[in-house]
Amino acid sequence: MPRPGLVLRLIALFKLFKAALLVAIGLGTLHLVRAGLADDAQRWLETLAINSGRASVQRLVSLVSGLSPRRLEVLAVVAFLYAGLYLLEGVGVWFEKRWAEYLIAIVTLLFVPFEVLALMHRVSPTRLAALILNLAVAAYMIHKLREDRVKG
Repeated sequence: MPRPGLVLRLIALFKLFKAALLVAIGLGTLHLVRAGLADDAQRWLETLAINSGRASVQRLVSLVSGLSPRRLEVLAVVAFLYAGLYLLEGVGVWFEKRWAEYLIAIVTLLFVPFEVLALMHRVSPTRLAALILNLAVAAYMIHKLREDRVKG
């Protein structure tokens, strides 16, 4: 079995990847609404060495291009909020903070009903893989937290 530190690092990288993807989606959504605002945000992120790749962002967001500008703005805000949550989880668990382990276990389990509903609406390999991966992450965190409590 892999070392707990290695598993935590993999979970952290997974959370940070999801955060980066959501930032890219948020930027692409803003680009559809207000090109100038998205350009400013893009320049800010590039100074932090995060490059979302405009072409891929536009392709991802083009799926929702039929939405009104107001709904696109809401989608962008939601994407940025979720990105912030995943960033918090990823950084916290990277540094092996106990609060981050609790946060990941709780938040991941809170999203499971939505993932199950999405699967009931339309089954796809991606949705099924996301559910299985998130359940595995939550199960690992719960196991680790219980194990740490017994040791501590």
